[in-house]
Amino acid sequence: MSDLIVDYQVLEQSEQSLVRLHQQVSTGTRASVAEDSDWGFGGVMSAMGEFYGDWSYHRQQILGRMETLHTMTRQSRQAFQGADDKLASELANVGTAAAKR
Repeated sequence: MSDLIVDYQVLEQSEQSLVRLHQQVSTGTRASVAEDSDWGFGGVMSAMGEFYGDWSYHRQQILGRMETLHTMTRQSRQAFQGADDKLASELANVGTAAAKR
């Protein structure tokens, strides 16, 4: 059976990346861009409006999932660090007790 190896740096980078991605997705395109007359033909403007409406809805779902993943990543890192700290403390206590004998 192999040992579990946790790379805290990767978990921390993942947390930071998720925060940046969340910011980028949440500050998306304004509705006025979809309704801009620069699109020309009314059919294109209508299609862009529909796309924006769909994107607005799905963006909220994506943002929620990103927040959930960020929370899970943070909690995993904290749990593994807590377990490592506890085991290190226990090993230090065993070493101290053995040295006293």
